[in-house]
Amino acid sequence: MDNAAPVAIAYGGSLTCDASSVQLTGIGTGTFSWVGPNGFSSTDANPIVDVAGIYTLTVTGENGCSATAATDVTDATGDLQLTTQGGEVPCSGDGVTISASADGEVEYTWTGPLGFTGSGPEVLVYDEGVYTVVATADGGCTATAEVVVTAEICNKECGPIITWCPPPMEVACGTSLEPDSIGYPGIRKDKDCPTVVFITYSDVTLGYCPQTVTRTWTLSDETGATEYCTQVFTVIDNVAPVLHNVPGNITVSCDAVPDKDDAVWAEDACQPTADVYICDVVEGLDNKCSYTITRTYYAMDYCGNFSSATQTIHVIDDSAPVFDCDLASEVIADCKDIPVKTDCQAWDACDASVDVTIEEAYGYDDKSKECYLVRTYTATDDCGNASTMSQTIHLVGECCDHKGKGDKKLMEVSVSPNPFRTECVISFRALEAGRATVTITDLNGRPVSSAITQDVSAGQDVRIPFSAAQVEMGVYQFRVIIGDRTATGRLIVQ
Repeated sequence: MDNAAPVAIAYGGSLTCDASSVQLTGIGTGTFSWVGPNGFSSTDANPIVDVAGIYTLTVTGENGCSATAATDVTDATGDLQLTTQGGEVPCSGDGVTISASADGEVEYTWTGPLGFTGSGPEVLVYDEGVYTVVATADGGCTATAEVVVTAEICNKECGPIITWCPPPMEVACGTSLEPDSIGYPGIRKDKDCPTVVFITYSDVTLGYCPQTVTRTWTLSDETGATEYCTQVFTVIDNVAPVLHNVPGNITVSCDAVPDKDDAVWAEDACQPTADVYICDVVEGLDNKCSYTITRTYYAMDYCGNFSSATQTIHVIDDSAPVFDCDLASEVIADCKDIPVKTDCQAWDACDASVDVTIEEAYGYDDKSKECYLVRTYTATDDCGNASTMSQTIHLVGECCDHKGKGDKKLMEVSVSPNPFRTECVISFRALEAGRATVTITDLNGRPVSSAITQDVSAGQDVRIPFSAAQVEMGVYQFRVIIGDRTATGRLIVQ
C-alpha cells in the first residue's frame, strides 16, 4: 500500500509602492489548496494576492495523503518620513549646505532655482530660493519636501548704536539715579546688524542748589564701533531736614535749666548731615520765681530748607536759701551781757542776694523759773522761699527775778506751717484776760489785711487761722497785742 506523504513548498513576497500585489509560489505533488487573510482561498498553484499576512498551502497526493507549508506576505508600503535643513547664503559667496534625511536605504534627488539639480543627502547651493528634494526608498515609496534658502543681507545701513539720548531731567533729591530706575539710552536692536555688547556710564556731580549730575554713556558693538551719549540730571532739594530726639516739655528749678540737648540730630535726604542749633526765648522773666523758656531746635540744609521743633521749659524757684553760719543752738549768758547777734550769711541758687533777718523773742519757763531769749535767723529769697535757724540764750542774773515786778512774762507766739502756701495757724497762750488783736503788715508796717480780734481769758490757748488768699507771695510781719503785752514775728507766703 502507498502511504508516502506528498511534497509541499510555499513562497510569498512583499507588497511595495511599485507592486501592489504579489504572486504566491506553490511546489508539490498533488492538488493545491491555499487559504489566507480575509477568507482568501485558491486551488491555483501560484495565485496572486494583494493583502499582507500568512498564507497556508495544502498539497494532497493521489494516495490521499497531504502536506502543508506556510509563507508570509509583508507590507513595505509605509510612509517615508523625511527631515530637511535649510540655510542662509553668506555674503562671502562660499555657499551653504542644505540636507535631507530618512530611515532606510533612500535615494535623494534635488531641483532648485536657476535649473539647479543634485543628488545625495547633502548639496551645496549658492542661490537663495526654494529647493525641492525627492526621497525614494528601495520599495519605490517616495517623499517630497521643500527646503528654503535665504541670503545674508550684505552691506546693510545699520544706523547708529545709540538711537536716542535721554533729554535733560529734573528730579527731586533722594531719587534713585540708577539706570534700572531712571532709564537707559535707546539702543539699536536690529538682528541683521552687529550686536551691542558693551554698555557703561560715568557721572560728574557739580554744585549744591541745584546739583547737576552729568552722565556720559559709552556703548560699543561686536565690531568695536563705539558711540557716546550725554544725559544731564538737575537735582532739586526742597525737602527740609527731619529733627530727631527733641526733648519734651519740662519743669525745672532755676538752678537746673538744661543746656542744648546733644542727643538731638537732624536727618537730611540730600546731604550726609545737617547741623542743629537752638534759640531760647524767655517770657515772664520779670517774675523770676516762675518764667518760661521756649527753646527752639532748628536745622537748615545747604539749600535753605528749614525745620524746627519746640521745647517749653518752665522755670520755677521752689528752693529755700542755705545758711552759711556757725551758730550754736543753745548758749548761757548773763542777762546784763547778752552776746551780740551773729552775722549769718545765706546763699541761694536763684537769688544773688539773700536777706537775713533776726527776730528776738523773750520767754519765761515756769518750771525752771528761768527766762530766755530766742533769736530766730530767717533767710528769705525774692520768691518767698525761706529757711530758719534759731539760737536759745538762757539768761541768768537779776533781770530774771520777777518778784514784785508784776510777773510780766513775755508772750510766746508760733506760726505753723511757716513758710506756707494756702493757710497757717497763729498760736499763742493768753497770759491775761482781755481782747487779743492780730494785725498783718508788710515789712514797711502797712496793713495788708483786716485786723483779727478775739476776746480771750487768762491761760487760754488761742489758734487763729490766716489764709494766703488775702495776700500775694512774699514776707509779712504779724503783731499780737493783749493789753500791754506784744509779740511780733514774720509770715512767709510761697
